[in-house]
Amino acid sequence: MNPLTNLHWPQNQRTRKRILDGLRTFLWVAVITILIWVYADVQFTDQRDFTAELVVRAPNSPTLVVLEPTEPISVKFTVRGNRYLIDAFATQLRQSAFLMQFDAGAKLKEPGKYAQSLAEVLGSLPEMQNTGLDVTWAANDKQGRNLDIVLDEAQSLRSVPVKLQVTGGEIDPAATRLEPDRLDLRVPASRLKGLDLTKLELGTQTVDLSQLPPGETFTRQLPIQQPAPVVSALKLPLVKATFKVVQKTTPRQFQDVPVRVVVPPKWEDDDTWGIYRLDSPGGETWTRTITVTGNQIDLEKLRKEDIQAYIVLSDADKAGSMGLGKVYVHLPPELKVQLTSDTIKEVQYTLVKRSEAKPTR
Repeated sequence: MNPLTNLHWPQNQRTRKRILDGLRTFLWVAVITILIWVYADVQFTDQRDFTAELVVRAPNSPTLVVLEPTEPISVKFTVRGNRYLIDAFATQLRQSAFLMQFDAGAKLKEPGKYAQSLAEVLGSLPEMQNTGLDVTWAANDKQGRNLDIVLDEAQSLRSVPVKLQVTGGEIDPAATRLEPDRLDLRVPASRLKGLDLTKLELGTQTVDLSQLPPGETFTRQLPIQQPAPVVSALKLPLVKATFKVVQKTTPRQFQDVPVRVVVPPKWEDDDTWGIYRLDSPGGETWTRTITVTGNQIDLEKLRKEDIQAYIVLSDADKAGSMGLGKVYVHLPPELKVQLTSDTIKEVQYTLVKRSEAKPTR
């Protein structure tokens, strides 16, 4: 053995001892650090309840359009995670006026009816992605913890004319301006069946001229309201209407106008009426009083049988809950007549399975 080797042993021994002492210290520091992290995570993890409006759209899909739901849905949900991240999310939600949008076309690729977990839908929104937050619970008043979405094939309609709807008087056509006066639409194909597209017009909210002085010009921002089967599935811009009142007219009332039912065309093929029956709670009579105004000569030409009053049913009515159907009215387009601003009472109805329906006497 080389005697010179022993000269280095004490120094190597001291080095090894320092290394071992350093490892022990590092391990203790690591353990304490992990405990601190765990404690901090427990202390700073929180959960909070929120309420917001959820809008379902398919804005980036060239082939799909949302048929249901068409209106914003009120949702309640619980978010869990770091309290500082929850605070940031709450601030973002306030800045968006508590409105959230789900792009159904990005997730659901084909037309059809889908039952989605509401918590999963909210968790997939851009506001929740990559935030480290979890939606642990979500529900809405109508469908509970699920969200029923109906997608339809989109059909494009180009340059559909807009018509100003008025009541209680007449306006000067030469002095009437609508901005925009035509709209390009992407509408559900199933809603167009039975409509004459060559005569399709988008009617504005009705303006009551009875309270406006003749001879003056007015400007209003008006929403599109007709035709119902198309408009109910779309979110259209407001129309700026400028018009001049020419004269006031005396409205005409039509009593006991029957209210018909408009259903999705597929119901005629899928035996819906063989499975379900339409009931009217309390035996309500499906007739309404319709008040019409417009050109006096055309008012005299108008007959009760020319007035088509109807409600629109959808697959959502198969849930069995009582519905309130808004009554839509179609008047002959060749006559210069419009509905008055009088509210038409909604129709109460229930779509129940025939095995559950009470027998009629």
